[in-house]
Amino acid sequence: MGASSESDVAARGLSLRVRRNRAGFEALRRVADFCAGQFRAHLATEFRELPLDERGRAFVRWLVSGFPLPDDARFWELLAYAEAHVGPADQWLLNAIEIEEVVVPPGWRDAARCVLRVCAMLRTNARFTTEHWSERYRKIWEKGDAKALVEMVRDDGVNETWVGSAISRLRAQQLSGTSEERTSADDILRRIGSALSYVGTGQRGGRSSSDQQRAQSEAQRVSKAIRRLVGRYQKEMQFFPPEKADRVYEQIAEMFQTTTSIPEPARGKIVEGFKGRCRSGLTGGPPGHRDPSTERP
Repeated sequence: MGASSESDVAARGLSLRVRRNRAGFEALRRVADFCAGQFRAHLATEFRELPLDERGRAFVRWLVSGFPLPDDARFWELLAYAEAHVGPADQWLLNAIEIEEVVVPPGWRDAARCVLRVCAMLRTNARFTTEHWSERYRKIWEKGDAKALVEMVRDDGVNETWVGSAISRLRAQQLSGTSEERTSADDILRRIGSALSYVGTGQRGGRSSSDQQRAQSEAQRVSKAIRRLVGRYQKEMQFFPPEKADRVYEQIAEMFQTTTSIPEPARGKIVEGFKGRCRSGLTGGPPGHRDPSTERP
């Protein structure tokens, strides 16, 4: 095999690994905020689109197999209400039922507890895996191996706290470090820049026009859906005080997840984008403010 062929094979292997790792990070982020509304949406497809491997999906099916889950919308509203409280949602619900603050039909208690515990388990596992993955890279970086930082960025972990701190230190070294430190910082930051723009073999320059059109179409659909959800959020907030904002946008997101026909992963991107805008306050101003970005073209 010639040098060129070996290089092509290595590039394809790197591209595959990067895409796999990026997909893994994306899946973990979606599961890290898993709620009852998402559970209900995945239940309709027997968890086939749940971002886990098949063994993980089979385990979830097994966990819920012994509990008939009501199709009554009030059941899922109750779970969303429980999740809005501080602390473990299943424990709050059990206490509320115990003191008769909440009265539920027979069977709902155990079914609700099952769903809420599965959601909590998925969130905990996803967050632990993400932290473990990130921590492993961080320790290698702190031992002096710049490759760990570059790979973390390339694998879509640029938003990790330690990555941002490391990049800030490198920038400081560019300005005030020794000659050797400035040279090293320049090299690492250049590699980080390449990692940020890396898309993998077969994508950069080789992407077909039909693939580009599909990607553009999906991006437009996601953006349009987010604008509509933000518009609905603004209208709802005209009737609620600011301290209820979290509850309002969570309910809107849950309703969207349970009623939309948009499949994953676009559905997850829409929900994350909508929640992100609400959390950051980028919704066009206070209730009643007319935001041009939410107006239909």
